[in-house]
Amino acid sequence: MIEYLTSYDFLILMLKIVIIFGAVMNVVGLLSWVERKMMARVQMRPGPTRVGPFGLFQPLADLIKFLFKEEVIPTNANTFLYIAAPIVSPDVMLSALHELPPSLDVLICTVSLLDVISHSI
Repeated sequence: MIEYLTSYDFLILMLKIVIIFGAVMNVVGLLSWVERKMMARVQMRPGPTRVGPFGLFQPLADLIKFLFKEEVIPTNANTFLYIAAPIVSPDVMLSALHELPPSLDVLICTVSLLDVISHSI
């Protein structure tokens, strides 16, 4: 296993994964921009034009706005449950997934990794 992780083939595989992931993430941002421009045209308004050339940096501006957005907790809500629910909810999905290994040869690795992830939340 260690030999594979240090091999040239593994390096090429990781490089391909990073390139594909980066391309997909860039396409998602671009499609968000295209959708905003199309909706603006339908509503007869200019659309995103203030951030960068032709509004191309609008997804980046949205990300920055989202990161610095103030957290608002309703006054009648249980604060602990309000914050913990989105963190705990993937546990149910991951617990169900770790019962279905993709094949028998990776059974031990799959079960142990997903078990640790799903029950450590």
